[in-house]
Amino acid sequence: MPFFTDPDTYLLKNAGNDWSQTGNLATEARFEVRGNDYYESPFGADENKDFALGKNRSEVGSYASMQNGREFNLSFDFMVEEGAANTAEWLVLAQLHQTEDIAADGTPIDGIASPPLALMMRGERLEIAARTDPDAATLVTPPNLVGPGMRDTMWLDDTALVRGVWHTISFEMVFDADVSGEGRLDIILDGTRIVSYDGPIGYNDIV
Repeated sequence: MPFFTDPDTYLLKNAGNDWSQTGNLATEARFEVRGNDYYESPFGADENKDFALGKNRSEVGSYASMQNGREFNLSFDFMVEEGAANTAEWLVLAQLHQTEDIAADGTPIDGIASPPLALMMRGERLEIAARTDPDAATLVTPPNLVGPGMRDTMWLDDTALVRGVWHTISFEMVFDADVSGEGRLDIILDGTRIVSYDGPIGYNDIV
């Protein structure tokens, strides 16, 4: 996790419990979420915070930005420990977050929207969700991009995730929300290419 070596370059978001985050962020970190684990953000209106929205979380986020039109490669290993089956309506394991643009007077330009790219779990199956919006202001979450052979998402595994073992995932991506641009997404999971997509992807953010 090369992003998470300097504390000034990342932000932890969790409930601050002993179990929320353990291990070394620069090498191998463990995240755990339990019921009523709400992150108390110092920013934003109360109605948009985790408690009001019913969102439990434990995560680390980098302050680094990814430029549109530039190729980025990201690889990491992850494990979901053995335990009770996932019943959450919406569970994100990793995401590339949008930049919520701010006007010169400090007012937000964008609304709250789901990430343009996320590794998720739908029940016990892994899912890749991707979205795009060419508009300068993204006010609501746009529909999922639908991958080849998929019904409502970029990719959804046919079988349940094998828990308790390490998995390796690699992303090769170019974010470009222009319908005639050079957006691209290729994803390899445990040596198998699961996504090969060319087309608009990401939001029209300032940075």
